[in-house]
Amino acid sequence: MDQHTNSDQPPSEASLLPHARFTLVLLLTVGFFACNDRQEFKPLKSAGITPADSMAKPVAAAPAKPAKKKKKIYLTFDDGPNLGTPNVLHIIREEQIPVTFFVIGEHTAASRLQQATWDSLRNLPLAELCNHSYSHAWRNRYNKFYASPDSVVKDFDQTREMLQLDNHIARTPGRNAWRIDSLKFTDNAKSRTAVDSLQQAGYTVVGWDLEWHFNPKTLNVTADADQLVRQIDTLFARNRTKRPDNLVILAHDQAYRGTPDTIELRKLIRKIKQNDNYEFAVVSSYPGIPQKPAPR
Repeated sequence: MDQHTNSDQPPSEASLLPHARFTLVLLLTVGFFACNDRQEFKPLKSAGITPADSMAKPVAAAPAKPAKKKKKIYLTFDDGPNLGTPNVLHIIREEQIPVTFFVIGEHTAASRLQQATWDSLRNLPLAELCNHSYSHAWRNRYNKFYASPDSVVKDFDQTREMLQLDNHIARTPGRNAWRIDSLKFTDNAKSRTAVDSLQQAGYTVVGWDLEWHFNPKTLNVTADADQLVRQIDTLFARNRTKRPDNLVILAHDQAYRGTPDTIELRKLIRKIKQNDNYEFAVVSSYPGIPQKPAPR
C-alpha cells in the first residue's frame, strides 16, 4: 500500500507555510517590475518635459505676412467715344481691369454709334470717366485755344455739365499738364496760364508718364506690347515717373480700330497682369487727387 493516501482532512498549518512564502515572493517580484515600468516615464522630466507639456496643445497660427506693395499703373484712353472705343471696351470686359477714359463731350453725341458707345461707357463699372474738354481745343487749334484761359474753363465746364461727370478730373488736349496739389508741370509754357485757370476753377489736371504713340495717318500704334513693357520697367527702375511707384499711360481709342492693334493692347494688359510687381488702378486713386469732387 502506498504511503500517500487521499484524506478528507484539511492540510496542516505547517504544510501551508511554503506556499505562503512562495506567494509573498511572487507579489514582491511583480511589484518590483511594476515600479520599474512606472519609472520608464521619468525621462520625460529629465528631458525637460513636464506632464503638462506632453499634452497636445493648439498650435498658434503664424502671423500673416503684410501684403506686398505693388506699383500702380493707370491705363488711360483719350478722345473717345470714337470708332476704336468699342474694341477697347470689349477687351476691358474680358480682362476685367479698371481703366480711365478722358472723354470729349462733343464726341458723345456726334453720331448714333458714338451715342451708343457713350451709353456702353457709362454702364461699364470698370470704366472711370473724366473730362477731356468739349471741343478738343476747338478741334486741335491749340495755340488759339490756350491763349484764352476763360474759354478753356468754359469748354471743360460744358462737358462736365453735359455728361454729369461725378469728378473734377481733367486732361488738357494736346498738352501734358499736371495740377495735383503740389505737383505742377506744363510741357508748353504758353499753356501754363490756361492750365492754372482750370485748377483755380476746381479741376485736378492729370497728364501722363508714358504715351503709346500712334501714326496720325494710319492710326496704327508705333510700338508693340513688349516695347511698352520695357519702357514701363525702365521708368520705374530709374524713378522717372511724376510720383514714385505710380505710372500713367496715355493711349488713344482711335488707335484700336483694327485687329493687330487690339491684339497688342490685350498683350500689354496681360503682361502687366502677370507681373506680380504691378497692378492696374483708376486715376481717381492717384496720390494727391481728392477722393470727392472739389467744391465749385
